[in-house]
Amino acid sequence: MASHLPHLTLKLALLDRGIENFTIEYDSLTCVYSPGDVVHGHVVIQLKDAVKAKAVIVNMIGKSRTSWTVWEQYSSNRSTHSEAIPYSADETYIDLQATVWHGKDGEKLLNPGTHRFPFLFTLPPNCPPSFEGNAGFIRYYCKAKIDRPWKFDDTTRTGFTVLPHFDLNSVYYSAFPMTKIFDKQIGFLCFKHGELNTKVTLSKCGYVPGESIVLNVEITNGTTKDVTRIETALMEVTTYTAHRGRLHHFHYGLGTRHSDTEKKKESRTVVQYIEEFKVSKNSTSTYMRMLAIPPVVPSFNVCPIIQVDYQFRVKIVTRSHFNRSITGEIPLLIGTIPVRHVLPPQNTTILTQDYLVPPQPMDTKNEEESLIIPGSVSYGDSVFGKGTLVEDKDDKSIGFIPKYIYYNDYQ
Repeated sequence: MASHLPHLTLKLALLDRGIENFTIEYDSLTCVYSPGDVVHGHVVIQLKDAVKAKAVIVNMIGKSRTSWTVWEQYSSNRSTHSEAIPYSADETYIDLQATVWHGKDGEKLLNPGTHRFPFLFTLPPNCPPSFEGNAGFIRYYCKAKIDRPWKFDDTTRTGFTVLPHFDLNSVYYSAFPMTKIFDKQIGFLCFKHGELNTKVTLSKCGYVPGESIVLNVEITNGTTKDVTRIETALMEVTTYTAHRGRLHHFHYGLGTRHSDTEKKKESRTVVQYIEEFKVSKNSTSTYMRMLAIPPVVPSFNVCPIIQVDYQFRVKIVTRSHFNRSITGEIPLLIGTIPVRHVLPPQNTTILTQDYLVPPQPMDTKNEEESLIIPGSVSYGDSVFGKGTLVEDKDDKSIGFIPKYIYYNDYQ
């Protein structure tokens, strides 16, 4: 209930000022756009009474932001102090304004009834995808304002999703299988039980939401303890970059000072399976799993302060009481245009690296657009839901959930 209170408070305030409804509507049914698209929409104002106004103004905003706090301790004059140091970074991709209505000379009234004022803005070609994380965001929205004489202005804002197309076929290794091998001694000191060997293989490196990851795990249990459980998870790994606050560049006394530019990593579980899976001591077994990818932002490195990668995490658990498990990660790519169904060469390369460079955004206005079959594609809410990082004290876009491409019945 609490999450609806700000919206309810705003609605009651508008009603008190003679405004029954004040919203922004986009002409797109999905509210998902590509860089370079023209965004058409309307400012809708429903008035119970005539309202004095100078103008109705619309702004389109696209920006990214990272923000977090680190603690530093230092000693001076025989005492120890702790200080919270803010780190943040910002980028602006679009900041445009249009006046969709202005009062005539001597008559600055919006009459009772419903008013629909059209607007359009063109997105720049270099927009990164919409994203909401715990330490940063990439947001796009339109904000409308009724400029009121001698009163506080009335405002509303509505978000939309920007989603560049990342063609997995533009990176040659998307169709290659990926293999990683992990080894570990199970047990501790005098209670060592032997070595556990795990070979993890993905059928290919590149996937799209709606597609299933085919996972193969070969477990060679050379220990004296049984394997009891296997945990598999698709992880989103975000790297944020931020800069030290200007008022905190000096550090007095003795202690550790963080650098002027810091990076922060955040891992979130997209989907996870935990299953009982027995591999007896001194034996070998193979585990297979198909895991469907829900709507998530594609892998990207086109934003200087936010980068998103994906990895598959596998954890094997034994009956040992100490040092009982082995965990390994294997990288993969998530795009918006799937790998074409072509037969790989007989001597297919098997990748083993720890990191895969994401594809760059494509201009889908040309031939690449035909790779997406409209009937098989939809857009779903991000699996991580609403953003939580506040943009400013007047922020009303926190409740927006980005939408990402999803391939239905993908084969």
